[in-house]
Amino acid sequence: MKVLDKVFIELKKKKYSAYYVSISNENLYEFTDDNENIVRDITGFTGDTGSLLVLKDKAILYVDGRFTIQAKKEIKDKRIKIVEVSRANDKLNDICERLAGSAKLVINPKIESISQILKFEKELSNKKIKIIPSSDFNLLSKANKDDKNRVSLFVLSSKYISKTPKKKIAELLSTISEKDYTHYITSSLEEIANLTNLRVDVKKIGGDKVLFNAFMMVSKAKTILYTDAYIDKKINSHLKKNGISIKSYNEFYNDLSAYKIKKYCLDEKLNNYYIYKKLSIKDKKHFIISPLCKPMSIKGIKEIKGLRNCNIIDGIAITKAIYCVKNLIKSGYKLSEYEIKNIVDDYRSAIGKSKYL
Repeated sequence: MKVLDKVFIELKKKKYSAYYVSISNENLYEFTDDNENIVRDITGFTGDTGSLLVLKDKAILYVDGRFTIQAKKEIKDKRIKIVEVSRANDKLNDICERLAGSAKLVINPKIESISQILKFEKELSNKKIKIIPSSDFNLLSKANKDDKNRVSLFVLSSKYISKTPKKKIAELLSTISEKDYTHYITSSLEEIANLTNLRVDVKKIGGDKVLFNAFMMVSKAKTILYTDAYIDKKINSHLKKNGISIKSYNEFYNDLSAYKIKKYCLDEKLNNYYIYKKLSIKDKKHFIISPLCKPMSIKGIKEIKGLRNCNIIDGIAITKAIYCVKNLIKSGYKLSEYEIKNIVDDYRSAIGKSKYL
């Protein structure tokens, strides 16, 4: 039985009108692992951006112009229609037209942002379409964060970093205290990597994943890192020295109930809707634009030096790659974008040597 047929059966059994799912993950990170990509399971579409609306007997895949051709080539099931959308409102309007009044639309709250679902609720309620946030409707999800999937981490060298995690956390707490907050919640992998100075050790595990799955709760009393990554003695010592405690990734949601009465803040665009529900947020006073946005964009002397050195090495590799590609084309070769990418990577690896990841 096809996965799409299983969704049809589940919709009928639970008396839902439709199921909406994005290519996303609990951390709302730009790149979704294959074992978390529900849209790929249902449709076979391998692009990294898109969303799917499953109705009772058909499905609509929403993609932007970058992925239209790819989607048409990869999707064989005629029950799946491809709709190109250039704006979020185009998608919302299309959903409204396809769902009748009093419809029940189920959405997985763990893989949609707070701002996304709040917008859906506002727009769809005008059409008498009810949003049902339900992580139980996950017969498709194969995500498995057990010991076998744990990644190894390393601490960025001090020659590349201008500030320690301890200093970054102190500056963050100082910023939010000015607005009368005491706790900052984040599931942004970029923010967590920045605050901890930790990255995935790709030389050990291979691949190109440099950020690790995690949540973080920052406060003056205690800063907790929730992660499924492998924490060895060196990493443990690094975190302890910087005042960061470690807990299991799966403990995060259970711990949220303890923060309901705290003066916490979070960015509604960076955190999933399930966090919003667990905290029982009643108003938007807890929402702020990430206080880490500006500090992360300002680079210190060490980071600037590193960026300059990186660009010099990469510039040499790109120049050599362009020269190679031009000569191959002159010789009659017809190169695809993928083949050109491999040529560029080969030169980066040869020129960058051990520095290239």
